[in-house]
Amino acid sequence: MTKLPKGPPSAILQQLRYMRDPFKLFRDCRDRYGDPFYLPGLECGYVVTGEPEGLRTIFGADPGIYDPLKAELMAPLIGENSILIQTGDRHRAMRKLQAPPFHGARMKAYGALIRDLTLARLNALPRGQPFSAHHLTQSLSLDVIIQAVFGVTDRSWMDRFSAAMTAFVGAMHRS
Repeated sequence: MTKLPKGPPSAILQQLRYMRDPFKLFRDCRDRYGDPFYLPGLECGYVVTGEPEGLRTIFGADPGIYDPLKAELMAPLIGENSILIQTGDRHRAMRKLQAPPFHGARMKAYGALIRDLTLARLNALPRGQPFSAHHLTQSLSLDVIIQAVFGVTDRSWMDRFSAAMTAFVGAMHRS
């Protein structure tokens, strides 16, 4: 068994800190414990990293070693058959079917779409006014996923899907 990285000891205290300011919690833990660090949770713990090599390790690992986070909460929204909540052989089979669009030439083809969506979001910002980079990148990410992955291009459908996902993620952070 691999040893977990260092992290704070109290799950309850970290949950309270996360609810108040998750970004500060992550920065403080990274500064104190290094990257990656272990973050204890009320139901389970999490290994957190922001380093590219750590992310490559996580996304390149056998999905059988991970359990989907909050699958029981996500299933009503994304469906029981979503790859996001599958495990084991079924997850591997679904991942294999869906993986080709996210490699090599196909990713390059997404470049123009991502550029166009980014410019549209940036051009919609009010000039000379402050804005939330977090909300901007969140909405841009959802736009890319909705168009590139699901093929939805109708703006009204995109806005509805984006609003539902944003509300869902917000509800998960409050639970």
